[in-house]
Amino acid sequence: MERLGDALARIRPRLRAQSGDAPEPDPEPKCAICKDFGFLRKDVPVGDPDFGKLFACSCRLGEVRDRLRRRSQLGPLAERTFDNFLPAGRGDLGEIDQKRLAQSLDECRRYAEDPPFWLLLCGPPGCGKTHLAAAIANRQIELGTEVFFTVVPDLLDHLRATFAPSTDISYDQLFETVKSTPLLVLDDLGTQTSTPWAQEKLFQILNQRYVSGLPTSITTNEPLAELDERLRARLEDRRVWRVNVIGWSIIDNTTFPDGLRRCTFENFDYAGSKSLDDAHKAAWDFATNPVGWLVMTGVVGCGKTHLAAAIKNERESHGLQTLFMTAPDLLDYLRNTYAPESKLTYDRGFDAIRNVDLLVLDDYGSHSSTPWAEEKLFQLLNFRFNARLPTVVTTNLTLERRSSVASAVPTQELRILSRLLDPQLSKVCHIDAPPYGRPQLAARSRPRSRQGA
Repeated sequence: MERLGDALARIRPRLRAQSGDAPEPDPEPKCAICKDFGFLRKDVPVGDPDFGKLFACSCRLGEVRDRLRRRSQLGPLAERTFDNFLPAGRGDLGEIDQKRLAQSLDECRRYAEDPPFWLLLCGPPGCGKTHLAAAIANRQIELGTEVFFTVVPDLLDHLRATFAPSTDISYDQLFETVKSTPLLVLDDLGTQTSTPWAQEKLFQILNQRYVSGLPTSITTNEPLAELDERLRARLEDRRVWRVNVIGWSIIDNTTFPDGLRRCTFENFDYAGSKSLDDAHKAAWDFATNPVGWLVMTGVVGCGKTHLAAAIKNERESHGLQTLFMTAPDLLDYLRNTYAPESKLTYDRGFDAIRNVDLLVLDDYGSHSSTPWAEEKLFQLLNFRFNARLPTVVTTNLTLERRSSVASAVPTQELRILSRLLDPQLSKVCHIDAPPYGRPQLAARSRPRSRQGA
């Protein structure tokens, strides 16, 4: 029998010849982070929202972005970004409108970094809403989020087309994609043909996303009052970011007198009167941080209107959309929308007033107290109260005294007074001073600026 050592010595050369060269070692990975796997897991404790999830490595972000962009339906709008948006408009905008447009751009930039809920972009055609909505979509794609962009009439056409025998996507597939995509951008809401079927489909989509808290960006040319009531209820939720792009206010600003345009905090003479000093400070604080309501009371001519106009002018200089109207003028404005020759419907006019960024209602109580007038004022103020929209009200009425004699005050007025006096929202500032500008007050020292205080 052949010995084991001799057998191994005999077959070793044969094995060496068959094995050939030794295998080459694996090449070094191109990506030192993921070792060319393309995905990573975060080192986070159990219970963290990111625990167990796979995230694309930076080496694959370009590939991921291209895939997300192809699936987003953006098409040519894939080139629309915040960087190529023109904050000065097309060269035909005034200084105030340019500031408003720049403010809209800033708000959309903030939203695009981490969309918390819904964003509603309002404004007339051509004001830049679609560009801003597309820029939000493109920024989210850069961050690796899946986006679906669609024009509302096109979406409804696509849903109808899925019922055709030759369609390459089923109705359920498309409908589910729109309802559940991480970020949905709906352009031109309100321009679709308003059939019961279309209204129902839109409500189903938006209601599902509303209940699920999925980020949704919507643009519209229409006042909310003209949209389906169920959709309007969702869009009026205080969690919805609302950006009014330039040109949205349908109220001619020439109704604001030139004399009031010259009212500022610098030329308000409050020296020598503690009450005026306190009112000036309260008004300046509100103008620099317009949160809640400011209600100023006092006799005729004590300086309430000057301070209210100064607040409007200050906020407008920062690009905020503002409206200053006396209560009688506001009611006349609404009545005129019923005239046959009016180019503005009541719904459009009322929606513009109640949704303006800052409303200054001057001389509340000087209007004719008819049931219609009290009802309209209550609807307006109640909407802004519930939405917590910045509002300034001036009045000659002694609010606390009127609210204490409920039997002598109409029910609607009592409801308004309860809003004006609510300490959780309203700051009531009573000016206890003679009419502003009387000779005995003219000797007060030169006006001081609250800005330097």
